[in-house]
Amino acid sequence: MKRWTEPYDSRNCALCYVPEAYGVQTENILGRQSAGREFLAAFARHSGCNDFLCVTSDVDAHRIFRGQIASFREAPFTTYDINVNDLYSLHHAGTVFWPDPLLGRLAWMRRSWRASAYSLCGITHTLSEGDVVVGLQSMVTDPVEPWDAIVCTSQIAKKTVKSIMEDWAHYYKDRFNAKIESDFQTPVIPIGVDLPRFEKTSSKVEGGRSLRSRLSIPDDAVVGLYFGRLNFLSKSHPTPMFMAFEEAAQRLGDTPVHLIIVGQFNNSILKQEYEDLAGKFCARAKIHWLNGNDPFDSRDCWYAADYFISLSDNMQETFGMTVVEAMAAGLPCIVSEWSALKENIADARTGYVIPTTMPPQTVGAGHVRRSIFQIDSFSDTVASLSQTVGVDIRICAAAIEQMIADKDKRDEMGRQARHDAEQRFDWAKIIREYQDLWKNLEDIRQEAFRSNNIAKVSYPGQLNPFVVYGDFANHHISDNAQIIWVNENAEDLLDTLWQNISHLTIAFSLLPLKEIRKLITALAEDVPINLGAVADRHPLWDKEKLCFSLCWMLKYNLVGIGNDLSYEPHAWTVAG
Repeated sequence: MKRWTEPYDSRNCALCYVPEAYGVQTENILGRQSAGREFLAAFARHSGCNDFLCVTSDVDAHRIFRGQIASFREAPFTTYDINVNDLYSLHHAGTVFWPDPLLGRLAWMRRSWRASAYSLCGITHTLSEGDVVVGLQSMVTDPVEPWDAIVCTSQIAKKTVKSIMEDWAHYYKDRFNAKIESDFQTPVIPIGVDLPRFEKTSSKVEGGRSLRSRLSIPDDAVVGLYFGRLNFLSKSHPTPMFMAFEEAAQRLGDTPVHLIIVGQFNNSILKQEYEDLAGKFCARAKIHWLNGNDPFDSRDCWYAADYFISLSDNMQETFGMTVVEAMAAGLPCIVSEWSALKENIADARTGYVIPTTMPPQTVGAGHVRRSIFQIDSFSDTVASLSQTVGVDIRICAAAIEQMIADKDKRDEMGRQARHDAEQRFDWAKIIREYQDLWKNLEDIRQEAFRSNNIAKVSYPGQLNPFVVYGDFANHHISDNAQIIWVNENAEDLLDTLWQNISHLTIAFSLLPLKEIRKLITALAEDVPINLGAVADRHPLWDKEKLCFSLCWMLKYNLVGIGNDLSYEPHAWTVAG
């Protein structure tokens, strides 16, 4: 397998690949998974790269990665499988992309080699899960650097990240009188949308008409659309939407009010609950159910509808991809004034924004205690909190009535929505913003102070043994230390040593056996030679493994080192 050692290209980055995070599955797909899949597709198509770097420790994951890239582009390409622990290859990649905001573990791993070796780039998705909150709090003291970034998909996501970390920094100030400020980058780059996929064409319009006919919706009816995961525990609660549609239907009298709901239920219990709620609260409004996993219905519904609705009320909603997709399809939107939805829809220009309310900041301790002591699960916690978020049903009903009554206004808002999608959410533009960010991180990294000193603390609970216990030995070898002889029976002795497990407890840190053979052959022809020159002649060998291998060979009398040994704990530099 070819190793990635090409020069750094700021257009490219190494993608940490977990198939689940990139939407490989199709059933009950989450928003973050759909966003991950769309990002990967856009990167494959718009990055200008032909080499795609897959960071994983799973060979099967690399195979799936290659299959996904192949499904997104027709031009020839090459994929490289980079082990997550191969810091040398990550250094050559320049930037490592991780598909969530938690960069702490990767930062500690990088610090074990060199903090400025490469940049880390994460992205916000759900910011309400306990593990995410704890991870962001930990990043207050994790070695995340100014040349790292968490891409925030909205201004509200950025404020939330800052709020979580600032609250934790305040704890350190109160507890230890320590002022801590995180200085990594938090640029706002939204999730993109595949504009060609949602461009209205005559064939798509015809598909919409066919769907309406199948649902017995008249051609002249004005139809609303909700598209999303059908789970009131983790997405918006449907009752306010049903109430608003029913109130609008009663106001409009004989004018029919239709709502198409497209999505997937996690289980039959949820399906029954949604249907019961629709039956209970919608006497006049007509509700039509479609399976979001059906590729034809999920395509045609955008062109069967005249406007879109999303009354989000859940803490885990940080962006609202379906709203942006609706904009791309040229649909005006009715959205709750919530999270990023209120950033993406301009009231009365691309849709209507419905006011929301929630409890004051002085309450909430009871919910915190229930979470701390695991009385509630995450889904129960966010579901219960959504019960305290109010969406103004009367104003929403008036917005639905306005959508139905004023075709000219509705059509104009739809055109403006598509225009905004083209200007703000085009994936080709979004990918360029990422590449500009990665170049900026590289510039910051290049300007940063660089030290060859190896940090004593390289990971919590772990210490570099050759620093902390450096005084145990009399000498440390340096780049200038010379190999002055090779055992004339080195090859036979190597075979003997390699057959006994007691000699191989550090085999994971040594060069492969065949490479050690090559090293012995080369040394036998060219001694004396210093260690630095050996490393220079074999640039593709991991320098740390080369160092360990030579020390191992010295231990078992395969080679001899000259007396010019210096006490230089940091002289052997493995940073590449």
